[in-house]
Amino acid sequence: MLATEEQLIKEVKVGCELGNSDHRMVEFSINKLKPEIANNSYTPNFNKADLDGLKTAANLIDFKHIFGEKNANDCCKILTDKINDLCYKYVPNRKLDNNLSKQKPLWWNQEIGRAINIRNKLHGQRNPVNENLYVQASRDVKKIVKMSKK
Repeated sequence: MLATEEQLIKEVKVGCELGNSDHRMVEFSINKLKPEIANNSYTPNFNKADLDGLKTAANLIDFKHIFGEKNANDCCKILTDKINDLCYKYVPNRKLDNNLSKQKPLWWNQEIGRAINIRNKLHGQRNPVNENLYVQASRDVKKIVKMSKK
């Protein structure tokens, strides 16, 4: 298991072999703690990143030479450090908004946002012809939210 923080994954269980291969099934739980946002926190702004420069710089790294005969943990640490260095160089930061009223709930995802946008657009165009579309979109939103909260 690879994770940015050890406490994100819990209850890891290695199961039986899959078929005739040496692969095994792995079950785990994801710990969904609400992140604490400190004042003046910054996060990468990938919308304004120099992706061409990032790609060029990444292609220039000779990982075969850097990794050499190192074990998997050392290689993972080196790779993470290289990626962080590239992000620091080619991806600008943006200040996080500490307004807690704007933070989305943990169960929120892009699918819910899209469904709500569709429903709201149909609400603005509501008439007898597309009333059924609006009702169906409202049901879809409720269904998606309910599934996401499980």
